[in-house]
Amino acid sequence: MLIRNIKNTDVRRIVELWNEALPHEAIDKKQFIRKMILDPNFSEKGFFIAEDSDKILGFINCPSPKNSDIGYISILAVCCKTEVHTIGNLLLDTAEEYLIKNGKKKISTGYAPTYFTQGVDKNACPEYVELYLSRGYTGRESFKRFCDLSQYSYPTKIKERKKALSEEGIYIGELSDDYVLSLIGAKNSFAGPNWTASFKKCLYDMDYSRIRIAAKDGEIIGCCVFGEPDGSPERFGPFGVNPDMRGRGIGTVLLNDCFAEMKKRGLQCAWSQWTPGSGAAHEVYERYGFKKRNTYCLFEKTIGV
Repeated sequence: MLIRNIKNTDVRRIVELWNEALPHEAIDKKQFIRKMILDPNFSEKGFFIAEDSDKILGFINCPSPKNSDIGYISILAVCCKTEVHTIGNLLLDTAEEYLIKNGKKKISTGYAPTYFTQGVDKNACPEYVELYLSRGYTGRESFKRFCDLSQYSYPTKIKERKKALSEEGIYIGELSDDYVLSLIGAKNSFAGPNWTASFKKCLYDMDYSRIRIAAKDGEIIGCCVFGEPDGSPERFGPFGVNPDMRGRGIGTVLLNDCFAEMKKRGLQCAWSQWTPGSGAAHEVYERYGFKKRNTYCLFEKTIGV
């Protein structure tokens, strides 16, 4: 069996194998090129293919961002379930060696924001879970959730809370030109480390009404987004509030502002990824009817030490 890098003639066959190996995460050529090949961290040297007699049996992609000691595995796929351990181990051996040579100290399967899945689907791909665990990776779970919006209407109490926050000098509504720069730099205020790139993607089509913000004294203190310019309009998130401003109903108003705009557009559901199974965020999602649909495992491993 040969392990080699991707080449020009591989794209169609990679997509075919992907859909055969991971039918629950099926893609088309357009999405593969957009999210994989056009990813700023993509490198042909970091995409490895397992091949036998000119047949592709598996592949793995290893983004290696500059100025970071973390390397990633954004996708691993093997032709059939019975070969996951055999071919998967060969691909992971190659991936780990490549990332160590690139100076990485840690590997994560939680590649964001340009990702296809939020990890390994625990129920659909138990053999992949076993493979990572057998190699010394540690895992943690996150959930994909869905919420039915067919009967949604903006609660009167939440409208009253929005008015009260306005009287306190807190604006909650759609993004305006005055806050675009603040949104992109909001990671220091309330957002996670990967959210800046997500917000930039949300701005591609300049549809400000999909981006609901909370702002005070000229600074964004919270944000709630729905829809992807190049993907699903029902996608909900990122969603967050500055920790110093939590507990005042700001997040609840932001969420309902998003829901109201989604309903105006005729959307009947919302779905969100990377949601936790406990804590304050979990409680908010549960309160507003987001039901767990898929359980994903995110794996990490220390390397090169």
